[in-house]
Amino acid sequence: MQLPKLDLEPYVDMAWRRKWWILAPTLVGLVVGLVVLQVSPKIYQASTLILVEPQRIPTGYVRPTVTQDVASRLRTISEQVNSRTNLERIIEEFKLYRKPEDRVQDLISKVRRKINIWRHGEEAAVKQEEASVATADLVAKLRSRIGINVDRSGSSFRISFRWHDPATAAAVTNAIASQFIEQNLKVREEMAMGTTAFLRNEVEKLRRDLAEREKQVEAFKQKHMGMLPDQLETNLSILNQLQQEMNALQQRIDEQKRQELLVQERLQDAKAGRLNLSGAGLPGERQKTPEAQQLEALEEKLKQARVRYTEKHPDIISLKRTIERLREEVARVGVYVQGDGLPGQGQLSPRQVLELQLEKLRKEMEANEAQLGEIKAKIAEYRDRVEKTPAVGLELGNILRDYNTVRSRYTSMVAKLLDAEMAEELEKRQKGEQFRILDPAVAPSKPVEPDAKKIMTLALVLGLGLGGGVAYALELLDPRFYRPEEVESYLNTRVLVSLPRLEDENQKHRWWGLGLKRKAA
Repeated sequence: MQLPKLDLEPYVDMAWRRKWWILAPTLVGLVVGLVVLQVSPKIYQASTLILVEPQRIPTGYVRPTVTQDVASRLRTISEQVNSRTNLERIIEEFKLYRKPEDRVQDLISKVRRKINIWRHGEEAAVKQEEASVATADLVAKLRSRIGINVDRSGSSFRISFRWHDPATAAAVTNAIASQFIEQNLKVREEMAMGTTAFLRNEVEKLRRDLAEREKQVEAFKQKHMGMLPDQLETNLSILNQLQQEMNALQQRIDEQKRQELLVQERLQDAKAGRLNLSGAGLPGERQKTPEAQQLEALEEKLKQARVRYTEKHPDIISLKRTIERLREEVARVGVYVQGDGLPGQGQLSPRQVLELQLEKLRKEMEANEAQLGEIKAKIAEYRDRVEKTPAVGLELGNILRDYNTVRSRYTSMVAKLLDAEMAEELEKRQKGEQFRILDPAVAPSKPVEPDAKKIMTLALVLGLGLGGGVAYALELLDPRFYRPEEVESYLNTRVLVSLPRLEDENQKHRWWGLGLKRKAA
């Protein structure tokens, strides 16, 4: 299927016939655009490029506590820079008052307020309101003309400011850039100080908690002294030693009981007159003392223990102490006893000697029985300690687990506090991340408003549109036919011959003459 061709010739002919109606509005539109450019207030834009310098000291040595990204920090700083107080200070410093073009509107507003004063008589309140409204409008206008554009990489950003005076625009831009640099240092230092203060408070809390835990552990150990898990081996060693002493003492008591029976038998014989005690034959004659007998037994046991254990073993140490004590006792009482060991026995009768010997044996047995009772009580005590050690160890383990958890947190928090203090010192010395001006703002030579290209393009389009519309309207109102196709369409018939318009030479000269006369006029 062949699409119908678009015939542009009628439109070209129409444009040529109505060219003056098209050109005139176009020229008028261009002139109006030039006038608008001349009368419109000129707005100049100055900008400065600021580089985000990374931390100068490697993060491996000092880790920064300020982890906020550049975009977030710029939003925080922008809120401070765009605050009403700061903008009013900039307005006063650089005299950023309203332009002369706005005075007409100000005059109208003042006249209206004067009328209100005349009607209501509230001059002071109206003046205050007038000043407040003017300042608020100027602050809002100034805030809208400050621009911040952050680079995608976050390594730099650009600050711009638009104003009707190029020198003022550059000065204000540099002032705002300086404020951004100062506020960045202040914000980073405040963040670092806040982090340090927080960590210091946490460390103090953990320190008090740790001290309480230490007191709790110490009180528990004092309360259960002797039953702690680390004392189990010592308790077992002491228990073993006590059992050995009990066995040795029991053997001594048994031996003394046998001697007591023997002495009692001889005493019975002496009373009956059946025993001759002259000279010797008394029990215990050339007999070793109990201390010497026990010393020999312990020395033999020490020899056997040295075969199995080292000199540092608790059993070896305990045996050595007991042997030293017995050696002192043997040195005091002697190794052997002569006869019954009683003084002045030559002046006593055999019966008296036996009675004294029996009395001595019984006293020694009573002393040994008392000592045996003490040893048994100690054995019961140490057995109780050993039996309670697992339960005490479990409870102590729970307490120590909580203590170690708090201690670990305390150690970790102290390390973080030290890092935070170093980071704070880094920020105070301005060695952290900083803003640095790369391209200071200079006075611009060309305004950014009004946009000449946009205004002239709009004027041209509007002029052409208006001229084209007028030409098209005139073409619709024109009753004449300019092409054979128009006649055929209107009369619904075919045109056989179409003759062009003929003009003779006299007519041409007449038209040219009229043109010259008009120029001369």
